[in-house]
Amino acid sequence: MVKKPTRGRPGQKANLLDLVITLEENAIDDIKYENPLGKGDHTVIHFNIHCPLNIENFQSEKPLYDNVNYEEVKQMLKSRDCSRAAKI
Repeated sequence: MVKKPTRGRPGQKANLLDLVITLEENAIDDIKYENPLGKGDHTVIHFNIHCPLNIENFQSEKPLYDNVNYEEVKQMLKSRDCSRAAKI
């Protein structure tokens, strides 16, 4: 959906690196290209997303942290073998 270069500094070749990808071309419109924020070299892209949502049927599950037994969770985590966990 992005048709103009989105990264580059004056004196450099501009590149199209930032993308807006969609399965439906008419789901995105009114793409605007703005100046980079601060000292960045990526163009700020503004666009509209058309995504119909039926609010009446929208449900969201939220965990109830008030009822958590944190001591039990701490004990459970202490008993786990984390030696094979990915190193960051």
